[in-house]
Amino acid sequence: MGLDRRNFLQRAGLGVLTLGIHQTGLSLLSLNPAINSKINRYYKTLAAPTPRKLALLVGINDYGDNEHLKGCITDVERQQDLLIHRFGFQPQDILTLTGRVATREGIEQAFLEHLSQQALSSDVVVFHFSGYGSRAKLPTNPQPDTSDNFRFVDSFIPSDGILPSKKNLVMNDVLLETLMLLGQSLLTDKFTLVLDTSHYSSGKLLQGNLRIRSFPDSDHAPNTEELAFQEQLKAKIKEQHPKGKQSPTEGIILSAAKNNQIAAEIQGDNWSSGLFTYALTQYLWQITPASKIIIALSKTTEQVEQIMGSRQIPTLNSNTKLNRLAYYLMPETLVGAEGVITKLDNKTSSAQGKLTGLPPALINYYRINSRFKLISAPQVPSSEIPDNTIVQLTNKDGLTFTVQPVDKPPSGDFPFQVGQQLQEWIRVLPRQIGLLVALDQSLEKIERVDATSAFSGINIVSPVINPGENLADCLFARVAPSQDDHPQTPNSTESASKGYGLLWPGGLVIPNTVGKENEAVKSAIQRLSPQLETLLAAKLWRLTVNEHSSWLGVSATLEKIAQTPQPLVYRSTRQAALMTCGGSNPENYLSKLSGCPQGLASTLVTEPSSLSSDEIEGLPKFSIGTPIQYRLENHSDRPIYCLLFALDATGSAITLYSPQPVRTSPSPEPVKVLKQPVIEPGKTIILPKPSSDLYWRVSGPQGLVEVFIVCSVAPFEKTLEALAAKQSFSGEQEQILTLPNPLDVTQALLQDLHRVSDVKINLNGSSSDSYVMDVSLWATLSFIYQVVE
Repeated sequence: MGLDRRNFLQRAGLGVLTLGIHQTGLSLLSLNPAINSKINRYYKTLAAPTPRKLALLVGINDYGDNEHLKGCITDVERQQDLLIHRFGFQPQDILTLTGRVATREGIEQAFLEHLSQQALSSDVVVFHFSGYGSRAKLPTNPQPDTSDNFRFVDSFIPSDGILPSKKNLVMNDVLLETLMLLGQSLLTDKFTLVLDTSHYSSGKLLQGNLRIRSFPDSDHAPNTEELAFQEQLKAKIKEQHPKGKQSPTEGIILSAAKNNQIAAEIQGDNWSSGLFTYALTQYLWQITPASKIIIALSKTTEQVEQIMGSRQIPTLNSNTKLNRLAYYLMPETLVGAEGVITKLDNKTSSAQGKLTGLPPALINYYRINSRFKLISAPQVPSSEIPDNTIVQLTNKDGLTFTVQPVDKPPSGDFPFQVGQQLQEWIRVLPRQIGLLVALDQSLEKIERVDATSAFSGINIVSPVINPGENLADCLFARVAPSQDDHPQTPNSTESASKGYGLLWPGGLVIPNTVGKENEAVKSAIQRLSPQLETLLAAKLWRLTVNEHSSWLGVSATLEKIAQTPQPLVYRSTRQAALMTCGGSNPENYLSKLSGCPQGLASTLVTEPSSLSSDEIEGLPKFSIGTPIQYRLENHSDRPIYCLLFALDATGSAITLYSPQPVRTSPSPEPVKVLKQPVIEPGKTIILPKPSSDLYWRVSGPQGLVEVFIVCSVAPFEKTLEALAAKQSFSGEQEQILTLPNPLDVTQALLQDLHRVSDVKINLNGSSSDSYVMDVSLWATLSFIYQVVE
C-alpha cells in the first residue's frame, strides 16, 4: 500500500517547506506573516485526501513485415515505472495494452471501462499512446459528386489498424476526435494525454538516422464503426452534461510534435524508445521536487531539438492554467532520481533496476563501477532502509542494470526494496569516446565504400554505421549547399548541385559543412576533420551535464541585459534547488516559495504571455542582437570555479576567455595568461563581466545554441593550459572567441574533473582508461535556446 498524503508529509518533513523552516528558524515565520500564511495554505492542500490515480498506457511495435517500430513497448514501461515509483500510482490502477491486444476496439473499450467508468471528479487520469500516427479522410458532405466532400483528421493506428482493400486502403484507426470525446466523457478535468506519435508523413520510414512514427500512407477512409462509436459517445456526453462543456477536453495534451511534423524514435545499445517519451520521463524522474507542466515541456523540448532540430517540436494543448503540475501531481519522493529498483536477488545481495533519469546520450557510455546512493521507497518505512547506502553498478544491459552494495551489509540484512530510487553519486566514463557517424541511405555503394575507408583513418571516429542502427552523432551525406547557411534537408533542393556534408541525426544540415559538387569522398572527409573534432567536443560536454544529479550548490540565470536585467532562463543543481526553496534570506525565501516545490528549479523564468493557446512550444527564442549575460550564484560554503563553453548556431565551438598580465622573471614584459573565474561562498558573479565595452549579443544565423557552464570545487588547471595553448589575446578584457582546439580543451576538462574527484574505488583494473567523477564536486549546467530573426 502507498503512503497516504499525511504520512508522506510527515516522512518528508513537510517536503521543501520544512527545509525552509529548518534552515531559517521559526523566528522567520513569526516575522513574516505572509510566509506563514503561504505555508499553511500549501500544507492544507497537500494534506487533503489523495485522489485516485488511473492510467491507460498503449504501445505498439509490430504492424507487419515492413511497417514496424521498436521503442513503443519501452515507452509504456518507462511511463509505468514513472507513474508507480515517482507519482505513487497503484499497479492495479494502471492498465497496459501492448502488441496484438491493442486493437481499436480494445483501446476504446479499455478507456471506457478503466477510465471513464471509474474516474471521479477529483481523480487523476493519464492516457499514453506510442505507435504509428496517420491522417484519415473524414466525409464532410453527403453528396458524393461534390469536389470537396472530405477533410483530413489526425488518427492513431492500433495493432489491427491496417486493413487492405481491393478498392481503397481502409484503416481501422482511432481518430483523435474520438480520443477528445473519450476525454470529455470523464468526470474529472485532471486528465493528461501523452501522444508519442506523428500524423504528417513524407512517405519514408527513416528520417536522417532515426525511425519515424508516421505511417507512410495517409490516403484512407476511417472505419464506419469508428464513426458510429463517435456518435454513441456524443449521445453519452450529452446525457452526462446536458448544458455541454466549454471545450472538447479541459485536460492537457502533450504531443511529440507539431501537427505538420514528424516524431522520431531513438535507438541505443540494446534499447529503443520514443525520443519524446524518453525525454519527458527522464526529466520528471530527475526534477527536484516537482515541475509545472509548461516547464516539463520546456526541458523535454531541449532534448528533442538537440537531436531533431526544428523538425520535431513538442507541444502542449490546454484550456487550463499552465502552472498546473505535470500530471496534476506532486511526486511521492521529495528529491529526483536517476534509477529505480524493480527486482531483487537475495542470493547474491544484488538488485536489478531501470536507468530512468539519465539522458540517452549518456546511457551508452555509462560504465560499470559507477555508483549510486539509495533513497527510501515511498511504500517502505524509512526505518527499514539503511541510510546512505552506496551501491555500485556491476552490470548494464540497455536501460536495465544490476547493483550491489559497496560495503557488505551486516549478516542477515538486505539493503534493497522494490521501488527504492537511486541517485547518481559517481559517474564513470571511458576515456576513449569516439564520434559515431552514420552513412546516409541515399549514398551509392561506391560512395559508402570510400566513406567507410576514409573515416577508418580518423582516430576520433568510431566505426561507421547505417541509419537506424544506433543513435549517431551525425550523418555523412550528399546535400545541396545553402546560400544563406540556414539548415535544410537533403532533398529540399533537388535540382541544385549537391556536395558532401554533415547532417544532424534528424536530417538537418549542419551549417558550414557542405562542399562543392565534384568533390571526392575522401577529400570531403578530410575537409570535415575540424568540424568532426568540434562535434566530438560538444558530445563530451553533453556527457558531463549533471544539473539534476549534482550535489554542488550552484545556480545560473540567463538574463537579457537592460537597465534592470531581465531573467529569462534559470538553472540550478539538485543541491541548489533544495537550498533555495528554503534559503536564509527572508525576502529571497518568499520569492522562491511561490515556485517551490512547484517546479521553478532548473526551468524557464518567463512563461508564455497567454495561458490558453492551440500549440504552446517550450523552447526559449532569442532575436539576433539580443544582449545577454549569465548570473552565477554559489550556494555552498567553499569557492566554486567555473568555465563557459558553447556550440553556436554556425556549428562553431566558442568560449569566454579572461586574460590577465602576469610578470615573470627574468622577462620584464608581462605574460598574458588566463584568469580563472571564481565564485566565493554565498556570492554571485556575472559572465561576461559587466563592462561598457563587452556585451554578449546573440548572433546569427538562425538555429540552435547550446551553452555549457562547468563548475568545480578546484581550479581547472589543465583546461586553462589547453585554452591558452593555441590562442592569442589582445587587451586584458574578457573575450568571447572561437575555440581553435576544442577537443584538446575538452579532454583537459575531463581530466580536471577526474583529478578533483580523486575517488578511491576498485575499478577492476579500469582506472587508467576511465574518467571517474564525483557529482558532489562538479556541476555542468546546460542552456539551450533558439536564435530567430
